[in-house]
Amino acid sequence: MKKILIMTLAVLVAALAFASTFAADPSQEITLTGWIVDQNCGKANANASGKDCVLSCNKSGSPLVLAAGDKLYPLSAQKTALAHVGHEVVVTGKVDAKGGIKVDSIVKAPKKV
Repeated sequence: MKKILIMTLAVLVAALAFASTFAADPSQEITLTGWIVDQNCGKANANASGKDCVLSCNKSGSPLVLAAGDKLYPLSAQKTALAHVGHEVVVTGKVDAKGGIKVDSIVKAPKKV
């Protein structure tokens, strides 16, 4: 009986290891609404009046990120993001291993009523 139990557990462990090896791509599609800001100033400029500061900091080398909720997400499409500084946006893409977003699209968010 012990032998059967040990063999069953060994098969189970092997199956779990095999499944995790061939699991689906860890990146997941994500859609977030927020503001394009620079990494240095962050959420402090997550509004229309922060546009000039974001542009200035970006020009000085601070990368653009998405401020959504309590998080800042690095963005792969810096040129596209630059065109959307100063208004709320919807970003769609895939989350990479470091928590950044490989951007598929950035569009102006619809106005809230």
